[in-house]
Amino acid sequence: RKQQSLSSNCSFLQRTMFNQFLLLTHLLNAVDLVQSAGQIVSDYRIANKDVTPSIGRGYSVASGNMHSLCLDVDMETGITEPTFDYSYFFNLIDETNISNVVNEASYSNPQALLNIQNAVVAKAKRERTMTEKSKSVVAMMEVEKYYISADETKINMMEDAKNLLDRSLYVQFFQVCGPSFIRSISRSCEFAATFNFKSSMDEQEVSTFVEEAAGNNMIDSAKSNTTLTDLTINMMAYGIDLGRSNSFMARSFDQYGAVVDAAFQSMMDPNVGVVKSIEVVPWVNNIQFQAIIKLDTSLDVLIGESTTQISPFMRRFNLITNSEHVARLAEILRHRMRTYGMVMKCLSAVTAFPPSDNTRNLLNTHSVCPPTGDCVHGDNNDAHTVFSLKQTLRGVDNDGKYLIERLADNINDYLDHYMTPCLTDMTKVAYNVVGGLMQQTHWIRMDGCKEVSCVFVGAQWDGAKCVAVSATDNMDYVVDQYCPPKLSPYP
Repeated sequence: RKQQSLSSNCSFLQRTMFNQFLLLTHLLNAVDLVQSAGQIVSDYRIANKDVTPSIGRGYSVASGNMHSLCLDVDMETGITEPTFDYSYFFNLIDETNISNVVNEASYSNPQALLNIQNAVVAKAKRERTMTEKSKSVVAMMEVEKYYISADETKINMMEDAKNLLDRSLYVQFFQVCGPSFIRSISRSCEFAATFNFKSSMDEQEVSTFVEEAAGNNMIDSAKSNTTLTDLTINMMAYGIDLGRSNSFMARSFDQYGAVVDAAFQSMMDPNVGVVKSIEVVPWVNNIQFQAIIKLDTSLDVLIGESTTQISPFMRRFNLITNSEHVARLAEILRHRMRTYGMVMKCLSAVTAFPPSDNTRNLLNTHSVCPPTGDCVHGDNNDAHTVFSLKQTLRGVDNDGKYLIERLADNINDYLDHYMTPCLTDMTKVAYNVVGGLMQQTHWIRMDGCKEVSCVFVGAQWDGAKCVAVSATDNMDYVVDQYCPPKLSPYP
């Protein structure tokens, strides 16, 4: 009994220390957001081309998810005047100097140069046994655009979003519009062309010729020179609006100039380009948001016979941390529902395979094995056959319960025992203000939210707290690697 008591006390102490550490981390992050104008995000979260960052759209720093567009921004008149950085150069390249060109370039999107490098190396290998080798000249043009920001004197919050705030539905507002919004975006556009040809000219003459051919004397230069043969022009562009022109095809030098002009004109549009970074600003730093919920005043708190106040700074601080927690809970729920749906679809697909395929190996979509397939199986315990994936996704336990039943129970338990009590606490009336508790108290100190172990994706409710999901029920990696199921081409 004494050992059991010591173990319980130790476990309680560890959880208490972890809660305090997590609270300190949130305090430091939130203070930074309250005091600063915003936060710059320039990593993989906004590099995904399946999402569309736009000025005025909601964003969660905690989850990296985009939310609805809640600011009405006229992209013609409602943004500040952007600034452009422009670069354009010609280089004679071969397999000996292409690596230096790639390494020395300061382009924000080096994909074009990397593709050119691969093409040049492949061409050199093909021509190794030839007596007459082709020459290559690369032309690179890039425009970086920044200071593309919302002009806050010309933007307005959308009516539906304002209605949520007018009715003090703060949790619903943050679920729809996110804890923060995108105030500014930086973009880049890139255009590259590679000229491959055979010529008796030396390197200096080739470089001079191509530069002149792409300039004002292009037609005269091309006509007067008869030493070029087997000309090919390879072009690639990133972040270009192709709908603005039909001039992105060049079959000769005289057409290349029109392509460059069209690419340059497309790059001048501030709304066109690959998103490189965004500036994210909490809603509490938006003037309209502050005015609607009267965030510039203190809340009076009556404790016994004395009155204390919750300052505007603390109100903003608590709203930032609590709104990010709302977004985090929504992301956890989406993740669990997405996993549940993937398991259902994958089980249906793999069950459709005929019994004769049961011993066939399935393709791991993240495999980096060589074409021989030598490392696909062997000692790899995570490899699946059709039959083993069927059994894993069915996941019948000792009580005869299927995996999808346990996943559904996990979702319902999370909603009933953590998410609903937590969000209910945040909407409680305090100081005669609906949702006032959300402005007074950090979520980790609310009774319905303080079980920190439930904040992580791989957790499930065990009746008193959240614990790690068992290995047999953790399907994230399985569905990511083997769903939808495809037969492996290797034996």
